[in-house]
Amino acid sequence: STPEDWATRVRMAANGLGVPVPPNLYYRRCVMPLADDIEAIRAHISEHEAVVTFIDSAGYASNDEPERAATAMTFFRALRSLGTSSIIVAHQRQDDKSRRPFGSVFWENSARSTIQVRKAEERGNSVKVGFFNRKVNFGKPFQAFALDAEFHVYAEDKYTDGDYVTFKQGEVANEESLAQEGSPKDRVLNYLYEQDRACAPLEIAKGAGVSSVAEILKRLRKAELVQGEGTAWELTSATRERLDALS
Repeated sequence: STPEDWATRVRMAANGLGVPVPPNLYYRRCVMPLADDIEAIRAHISEHEAVVTFIDSAGYASNDEPERAATAMTFFRALRSLGTSSIIVAHQRQDDKSRRPFGSVFWENSARSTIQVRKAEERGNSVKVGFFNRKVNFGKPFQAFALDAEFHVYAEDKYTDGDYVTFKQGEVANEESLAQEGSPKDRVLNYLYEQDRACAPLEIAKGAGVSSVAEILKRLRKAELVQGEGTAWELTSATRERLDALS
Protein backbone atom coordinates (compact mmCIF):
# COMPACT_ATOMS: atom_id res chain seq x y z
CA SER A 1 0.00 0.00 0.00
CA THR A 2 0.94 3.68 -0.22
CA PRO A 3 0.52 6.68 2.10
CA GLU A 4 -2.42 7.71 -0.09
CA ASP A 5 -4.09 4.28 0.31
CA TRP A 6 -3.69 4.50 4.08
CA ALA A 7 -5.05 8.05 4.22
CA THR A 8 -8.09 7.04 2.15
CA ARG A 9 -8.95 4.15 4.47
CA VAL A 10 -8.60 6.35 7.54
CA ARG A 11 -10.80 9.09 6.02
CA MET A 12 -13.52 6.63 5.02
CA ALA A 13 -13.62 5.10 8.50
CA ALA A 14 -13.64 8.53 10.17
CA ASN A 15 -16.43 9.72 7.83
CA GLY A 16 -18.52 6.66 8.68
CA LEU A 17 -17.97 7.09 12.41
CA GLY A 18 -18.72 10.79 12.23
CA VAL A 19 -15.42 11.81 13.82
CA PRO A 20 -12.50 13.96 12.63
CA VAL A 21 -9.55 12.23 11.00
CA PRO A 22 -7.07 11.52 13.84
CA PRO A 23 -4.07 13.86 13.52
CA ASN A 24 -1.61 11.48 15.18
CA LEU A 25 -1.62 8.49 12.80
CA TYR A 26 1.63 8.18 10.85
CA TYR A 27 2.38 5.86 7.94
CA ARG A 28 5.85 4.61 7.05
CA ARG A 29 6.38 2.47 3.97
CA CYS A 30 8.94 -0.28 4.62
CA VAL A 31 10.81 -2.44 2.11
CA MET A 32 13.22 -4.19 4.49
CA PRO A 33 12.67 -6.78 7.24
CA LEU A 34 11.90 -5.25 10.64
CA ALA A 35 15.16 -6.46 12.21
CA ASP A 36 17.22 -4.94 9.36
CA ASP A 37 15.40 -1.59 9.44
CA ILE A 38 15.06 -1.32 13.19
CA GLU A 39 17.24 1.79 13.78
CA ALA A 40 15.33 3.91 11.25
CA ILE A 41 11.99 2.69 12.59
CA ARG A 42 12.99 3.49 16.17
CA ALA A 43 13.95 7.00 15.05
CA HIS A 44 10.58 7.39 13.32
CA ILE A 45 8.77 6.30 16.49
CA SER A 46 10.81 8.68 18.61
CA GLU A 47 10.21 11.60 16.25
CA HIS A 48 6.43 11.20 16.39
CA GLU A 49 6.27 10.00 20.01
CA ALA A 50 4.28 6.96 18.91
CA VAL A 51 2.86 4.64 21.55
CA VAL A 52 1.36 1.94 19.29
CA THR A 53 2.98 0.34 16.25
CA PHE A 54 0.92 -1.36 13.51
CA ILE A 55 2.77 -3.77 11.21
CA ASP A 56 1.20 -5.15 8.04
CA SER A 57 2.28 -7.79 7.68
CA ALA A 58 4.41 -10.20 9.72
CA GLY A 59 5.47 -12.14 6.64
CA TYR A 60 6.86 -9.11 4.79
CA ALA A 61 8.53 -7.85 7.98
CA SER A 62 10.37 -11.16 8.47
CA ASN A 63 13.96 -11.78 7.49
CA ASP A 64 13.52 -15.41 6.44
CA GLU A 65 10.96 -18.17 5.90
CA PRO A 66 8.06 -17.85 8.41
CA GLU A 67 8.09 -21.61 9.01
CA ARG A 68 11.42 -21.31 10.85
CA ALA A 69 11.36 -20.70 14.61
CA ALA A 70 14.41 -18.42 14.34
CA THR A 71 12.52 -16.15 11.93
CA ALA A 72 9.69 -15.53 14.37
CA MET A 73 12.06 -15.05 17.31
CA THR A 74 14.19 -12.55 15.37
CA PHE A 75 11.06 -10.60 14.47
CA PHE A 76 9.77 -10.46 18.06
CA ARG A 77 13.16 -9.51 19.50
CA ALA A 78 13.24 -6.54 17.10
CA LEU A 79 9.63 -5.69 17.89
CA ARG A 80 10.30 -5.64 21.63
CA SER A 81 13.14 -3.15 21.12
CA LEU A 82 10.68 -0.58 19.75
CA GLY A 83 9.27 0.01 23.23
CA THR A 84 5.66 0.45 22.09
CA SER A 85 2.49 -1.58 22.17
CA SER A 86 1.99 -3.33 18.84
CA ILE A 87 -0.66 -4.81 16.58
CA ILE A 88 0.63 -7.22 13.95
CA VAL A 89 -1.27 -8.52 10.93
CA ALA A 90 -0.37 -12.13 10.08
CA HIS A 91 -1.86 -14.38 7.43
CA GLN A 92 -3.02 -17.93 6.87
CA ARG A 93 -3.23 -20.00 3.71
CA GLN A 94 -6.74 -20.05 2.24
CA ASP A 95 -6.96 -23.81 2.85
CA ASP A 96 -5.59 -23.52 6.40
CA LYS A 97 -8.11 -24.85 8.95
CA SER A 98 -5.91 -24.06 11.95
CA ARG A 99 -6.48 -21.18 14.34
CA ARG A 100 -3.00 -19.69 14.34
CA PRO A 101 -0.79 -17.71 11.95
CA PHE A 102 1.01 -19.44 9.11
CA GLY A 103 4.50 -20.61 9.96
CA SER A 104 6.29 -21.52 13.17
CA VAL A 105 4.32 -21.95 16.39
CA PHE A 106 6.47 -19.13 17.77
CA TRP A 107 4.31 -16.61 15.86
CA GLU A 108 1.51 -17.51 18.24
CA ASN A 109 3.60 -18.37 21.29
CA SER A 110 5.43 -15.02 21.25
CA ALA A 111 2.26 -12.92 21.10
CA ARG A 112 0.39 -11.79 24.21
CA SER A 113 -2.93 -12.20 22.42
CA THR A 114 -4.05 -13.50 19.03
CA ILE A 115 -7.31 -12.65 17.28
CA GLN A 116 -8.42 -14.62 14.24
CA VAL A 117 -10.52 -12.71 11.71
CA ARG A 118 -12.81 -14.77 9.48
CA LYS A 119 -14.87 -13.41 6.58
CA ALA A 120 -18.39 -14.79 6.37
CA GLU A 121 -19.70 -13.45 3.10
CA GLU A 122 -19.99 -10.41 0.91
CA ARG A 123 -23.39 -8.97 0.09
CA GLY A 124 -23.20 -6.22 -2.52
CA ASN A 125 -21.22 -3.40 -0.93
CA SER A 126 -21.06 -4.98 2.54
CA VAL A 127 -19.04 -7.72 4.18
CA LYS A 128 -19.41 -9.50 7.52
CA VAL A 129 -16.37 -10.69 9.47
CA GLY A 130 -16.02 -12.50 12.78
CA PHE A 131 -13.41 -11.86 15.47
CA PHE A 132 -12.23 -14.77 17.63
CA ASN A 133 -9.78 -14.38 20.53
CA ARG A 134 -7.71 -17.55 20.11
CA LYS A 135 -5.05 -16.80 22.73
CA VAL A 136 -4.71 -14.45 25.68
CA ASN A 137 -1.96 -14.35 28.30
CA PHE A 138 -3.86 -12.31 30.88
CA GLY A 139 -7.51 -12.67 31.84
CA LYS A 140 -10.04 -14.54 29.71
CA PRO A 141 -10.64 -14.41 25.94
CA PHE A 142 -13.26 -11.89 24.83
CA GLN A 143 -16.60 -13.11 23.55
CA ALA A 144 -16.51 -13.68 19.78
CA PHE A 145 -18.33 -10.99 17.82
CA ALA A 146 -19.03 -9.97 14.23
CA LEU A 147 -18.79 -6.69 12.36
CA ASP A 148 -20.77 -5.71 9.28
CA ALA A 149 -18.78 -3.25 7.19
CA GLU A 150 -20.77 -1.39 4.54
CA PHE A 151 -18.92 0.66 1.94
CA HIS A 152 -20.49 3.77 0.43
CA VAL A 153 -18.48 4.96 -2.56
CA TYR A 154 -19.40 7.28 -5.43
CA ALA A 155 -16.75 6.08 -7.86
CA GLU A 156 -15.24 2.62 -8.15
CA ASP A 157 -11.79 3.75 -9.27
CA LYS A 158 -11.07 6.71 -6.98
CA TYR A 159 -11.80 8.19 -3.58
CA THR A 160 -14.16 11.15 -3.26
CA ASP A 161 -14.75 13.31 -0.20
CA GLY A 162 -18.19 11.80 0.37
CA ASP A 163 -17.01 8.16 0.55
CA TYR A 164 -17.38 6.42 3.88
CA VAL A 165 -17.64 3.02 5.55
CA THR A 166 -19.95 2.14 8.43
CA PHE A 167 -19.52 -0.61 11.00
CA LYS A 168 -22.30 -2.44 12.80
CA GLN A 169 -21.46 -4.86 15.60
CA GLY A 170 -23.26 -8.18 15.66
CA GLU A 171 -22.94 -11.73 16.91
CA VAL A 172 -21.46 -14.81 15.30
CA ALA A 173 -24.36 -17.00 16.50
CA ASN A 174 -26.69 -15.91 13.67
CA GLU A 175 -24.15 -16.58 10.90
CA GLU A 176 -23.55 -20.31 10.37
CA SER A 177 -20.10 -20.05 8.78
CA LEU A 178 -18.90 -17.87 11.66
CA ALA A 179 -20.67 -19.79 14.42
CA GLN A 180 -18.78 -22.94 13.42
CA GLU A 181 -15.56 -21.07 14.20
CA GLY A 182 -16.85 -19.87 17.56
CA SER A 183 -17.31 -21.37 21.00
CA PRO A 184 -19.62 -24.33 21.74
CA LYS A 185 -22.12 -21.80 23.09
CA ASP A 186 -22.13 -19.92 19.76
CA ARG A 187 -22.62 -23.16 17.83
CA VAL A 188 -25.56 -24.20 20.01
CA LEU A 189 -27.21 -20.79 19.66
CA ASN A 190 -26.69 -20.83 15.89
CA TYR A 191 -28.18 -24.32 15.56
CA LEU A 192 -31.29 -23.36 17.53
CA TYR A 193 -31.55 -20.13 15.54
CA GLU A 194 -31.39 -21.98 12.22
CA GLN A 195 -33.89 -24.66 13.28
CA ASP A 196 -36.44 -22.16 14.64
CA ARG A 197 -38.11 -24.84 16.78
CA ALA A 198 -37.65 -26.81 19.97
CA CYS A 199 -34.89 -29.44 19.70
CA ALA A 200 -33.75 -32.36 21.81
CA PRO A 201 -30.26 -32.24 23.40
CA LEU A 202 -28.99 -35.19 21.32
CA GLU A 203 -30.07 -33.46 18.11
CA ILE A 204 -28.43 -30.21 19.24
CA ALA A 205 -25.19 -32.00 20.16
CA LYS A 206 -25.01 -33.65 16.73
CA GLY A 207 -26.14 -30.63 14.72
CA ALA A 208 -23.91 -28.14 16.54
CA GLY A 209 -20.96 -30.52 16.85
CA VAL A 210 -20.54 -30.07 20.59
CA SER A 211 -20.13 -32.34 23.60
CA SER A 212 -21.42 -31.70 27.14
CA VAL A 213 -24.51 -30.14 25.56
CA ALA A 214 -26.56 -30.58 28.74
CA GLU A 215 -24.19 -28.34 30.70
CA ILE A 216 -24.09 -25.76 27.86
CA LEU A 217 -27.90 -25.62 27.75
CA LYS A 218 -28.09 -25.13 31.51
CA ARG A 219 -25.66 -22.20 31.33
CA LEU A 220 -27.54 -20.66 28.42
CA ARG A 221 -30.83 -21.04 30.28
CA LYS A 222 -29.34 -19.39 33.36
CA ALA A 223 -28.28 -16.49 31.12
CA GLU A 224 -31.87 -16.38 29.76
CA LEU A 225 -30.69 -17.07 26.21
CA VAL A 226 -32.59 -20.36 25.81
CA GLN A 227 -35.57 -21.97 27.46
CA GLY A 228 -36.66 -25.56 27.95
CA GLU A 229 -35.98 -28.76 29.79
CA GLY A 230 -35.80 -32.45 29.08
CA THR A 231 -36.11 -33.12 25.35
CA ALA A 232 -37.29 -29.68 24.20
CA TRP A 233 -34.99 -26.63 24.05
CA GLU A 234 -35.29 -23.43 22.02
CA LEU A 235 -34.18 -19.81 21.96
CA THR A 236 -36.02 -17.34 24.13
CA SER A 237 -38.07 -14.82 22.18
CA ALA A 238 -35.72 -12.03 23.29
CA THR A 239 -32.67 -13.93 21.99
CA ARG A 240 -34.32 -14.62 18.63
CA GLU A 241 -35.41 -11.01 18.25
CA ARG A 242 -31.87 -9.81 18.98
CA LEU A 243 -30.31 -12.22 16.48
CA ASP A 244 -32.94 -11.34 13.87
CA ALA A 245 -32.09 -7.66 14.30
CA LEU A 246 -28.40 -8.38 13.75
CA SER A 247 -28.91 -10.52 10.65
